[in-house]
Amino acid sequence: MLSISEKIFVLSLYEKRNGSIQLSKSPFLPYGLAAGGLLEIVFSKVGMINSSKKIVVINPISEIKIIPGDLIKQILFEKEYKKSSFWIEVLGRKRKRIEEDFVTSFLQKNILIMDGQICHFHPDSIGKPTIKFTVKEELRSLILGGAEFDLQNYAVLKILETIHMLDQIFTYDEIKPIHQQVDQILPAQEMDSVDTADLENLKIVMDALNQIVNLQKS
Repeated sequence: MLSISEKIFVLSLYEKRNGSIQLSKSPFLPYGLAAGGLLEIVFSKVGMINSSKKIVVINPISEIKIIPGDLIKQILFEKEYKKSSFWIEVLGRKRKRIEEDFVTSFLQKNILIMDGQICHFHPDSIGKPTIKFTVKEELRSLILGGAEFDLQNYAVLKILETIHMLDQIFTYDEIKPIHQQVDQILPAQEMDSVDTADLENLKIVMDALNQIVNLQKS
C-alpha cells in the first residue's frame, strides 16, 4: 500500500512515448509531498499535533517508513517543537533530495526500474493497469463513483487541490465542479467512522500548506 506522499508522487510522474519517466516541474509539488509526510506521521500515531499546532514525535522507533527518510530524525533534532508550516517550507526547499528519496524508494519497491540513466515503470505492469492508473481510479471513484470514504485518499485529494495538481486525475471539463465536490466529500453519515482528531489535524496541515503555496505565488 502506498503512502499519501507516494500516491501524490506517482501521480506526478509523466510517462513519455518511449516509456521513460519525467519528473513533474510543478513548483508546489515538493511542499505537497512534505505535507503528505507530516500527515503520515500523525495518522499513523508516530506523532501528533499538540495544542499549539506543533508537530511532536511520540513513537520514533515505529517501523512505518516516512519519506523523506530522515523526517522523523529532523523533527526530533529540533530543540523546540515546530508548526507544520515550518516543516513544509523547510522540506519543500529541498526538492532534489525529496525527489531522489522517492525515486530510490520506488526503485526498491519495483515500481520503477533504472535502464542506464533512464527510469521506466516496471515492465511487469505492461499489459495491465499501471500503479499510477490504479491510484488515479481510486481517487476518481471517491469523487465521481461514490466509493466508500477513505481518509488517506481524501488527504491526497486535498493536497492535490491545494498544490493545483487535480489535473493529474480529472479532465479540464471536470476540474471546476470538482473543487466544490472535494469539500463536500465527507457526508454526515461517515463522521462516526472517522477520527475527528485526524480530520482536525488534516485541516491544520492543509491550512499550513495553503499558506506556503500562497507565499510561493507572491
